[in-house]
Amino acid sequence: MSRHRRDDICTRFQGLSLRDQPSTSRGCSSRATTSGRKAPVIQSVKNPHVLDINHSGGKVVTCQNLHPTDHMYKKIEDLITNETFVIENIVEVHNPFLKKAYDLKKSQKKRQFGEVHECLVFHGTKKANVNSICTYNFNWRLFGTNKGHKFGKGVSFSTNAKYASNYSDLDLYHKVLIVAKVLITNVCQGHPNMTYPPPGYDTSQKGGSGIVIVKYDDNEFYPAYKLYYHLDDDESDNGNYYDNNNLNDDYDYDNDYYDYY
Repeated sequence: MSRHRRDDICTRFQGLSLRDQPSTSRGCSSRATTSGRKAPVIQSVKNPHVLDINHSGGKVVTCQNLHPTDHMYKKIEDLITNETFVIENIVEVHNPFLKKAYDLKKSQKKRQFGEVHECLVFHGTKKANVNSICTYNFNWRLFGTNKGHKFGKGVSFSTNAKYASNYSDLDLYHKVLIVAKVLITNVCQGHPNMTYPPPGYDTSQKGGSGIVIVKYDDNEFYPAYKLYYHLDDDESDNGNYYDNNNLNDDYDYDNDYYDYY
């Protein structure tokens, strides 16, 4: 290619513009080149299938205390059957990024399986881990770092609040559980060596009771509520008292936690 030819190409390239020009008779915008010819402008079109996330800046995670008369407060309260379990406060967690990922996973599973069940379950953890989980979600890659993985190498939850409480801070009188939304389609019996359920299953459980369920895929769970409580039969106070005004902790965004069954 001659030098004059290369110079002409460079000149024409430098003359390209992304600024919109009046529409042509074909209904598309155009741009002028140094040679006087017009070329279509690159335009962006919003994908209607992409969900918007309403986030105005500031903290990623916000919380709201539920009143005892609120519908969800009563729904969670009804899940707790143990008489020694005393609710102190329930805090709703708002994380728009995790929630959108969860909703997309729910839509995907509905298309894949035709039907998906959404359950409210409990996850016991140390108080120091709660804010991290509410910010970054549960991490199945950390399976078994608390007390083992008897029913599968994933994230463990329980349908029984008192059972989940065994994995909270045992030396504290005032404790916390995470109430999570979990997507379930088909369930199989879990065992310690299960790294992933068999084909057609997405969840493993403990025996036939299902008191423990284990999830393996990202975004199939969402930390929806923080449940602050104490047990009437728990005699270990150790002076760790705090009132309801201090139950809504500030977030430190620490992503190091080890709290799985």
